[in-house]
Amino acid sequence: MQENDLDNSLVQLVADMWSRGQLKTVGFLQAWTAIDGKYSIFAHSCGGFAQKFVDKSGEYFRLGVLRAVQITAAGKPALGQWVMPSAPGKAKKNKDKQKHTGEATNLLPFIGWLREQYGDLTRNFTLDAGLWSKPIFLALDAAGFGLFCGLKANKPELFLHAERVLGHLRATQQPKAETEWEPYQNGHVRRRLWRTTQLENWNGWIHLRQVLVIEQTKRDRDGKITAIELRYFVTNKSTDDLTPRQLLLLVRLHWAIENDCNWSFDMQFGEDDGAWCTQNKAVLVLGVLRMIAYNYLQWLRKMHLREEHERVPSTPLPWRDLFDLLHRYLTGVGLGLLKLLVRPTGQIFDRGRLGVADSRT
Repeated sequence: MQENDLDNSLVQLVADMWSRGQLKTVGFLQAWTAIDGKYSIFAHSCGGFAQKFVDKSGEYFRLGVLRAVQITAAGKPALGQWVMPSAPGKAKKNKDKQKHTGEATNLLPFIGWLREQYGDLTRNFTLDAGLWSKPIFLALDAAGFGLFCGLKANKPELFLHAERVLGHLRATQQPKAETEWEPYQNGHVRRRLWRTTQLENWNGWIHLRQVLVIEQTKRDRDGKITAIELRYFVTNKSTDDLTPRQLLLLVRLHWAIENDCNWSFDMQFGEDDGAWCTQNKAVLVLGVLRMIAYNYLQWLRKMHLREEHERVPSTPLPWRDLFDLLHRYLTGVGLGLLKLLVRPTGQIFDRGRLGVADSRT
């Protein structure tokens, strides 16, 4: 199979979920899609898509993909993946290391593919700081897409100006929105938001409508403050499009691509545990299969199945319990199907009717 042979199956699954009302947005009028990169190490080239590395530990390959998740739906379904191929040529610092085309280079083609498959379901995007540049932001804004992006020092002039303006607001004004103290690890966390429109049209950023800072404060179980972290974001959405509460929620939802999708792939499906397959593009096909499985299971876990008496009804079913439940169900279905296929004498039905090669199949 080729790396995209199962894409149509994934897209059709999402379309079916949409038609059944399973992708209804929560907290927003429009759907938002998070895009993020994921990298895995293999002992083979994955059909030529992976980067080759040679160092003192030996030869290995690094495969990078972009993944998209609809974060405003309760089930956080995966929409697709885009394989980031190696670029021809050699890197200057290491003659045995291939260049990689990079996340930003592949972002626009991936968004184009998502639009072809899903239309207006993919019209608004959240991006990490390393995924976008000023030209990319400008191009996507001109195309009519909504954007909500992390801002770090890799955009030095804008970042320093945002620090200055928002630092003054934090020192002189109350936050526009804040959360309650919420349980976090062995303590609690609170998030507060300040935003400004002062940077609109600043230094050619004609597409920039708002800049905001999230102050995340952590405290231990005794109430002692242990850390204060500031995170900056930019958006081309106006203050009329997104309320302060929605901005806070969007920051939190963006991490669903890590906390729901990538974490589930790694910790529940064992994506990085070892060489699941070692020939040609099989690992890429397996990635799409995992997305299909994840969408079914995530919908069951977060929407369809509800906890019983001893748990809060809104609490998702733990993954291990879901796997055990599904295993028992499939085993029961399998035994029931076997009774339909096997005559009382133990003889298999006519092979033509079954559509199989022989009785052993």
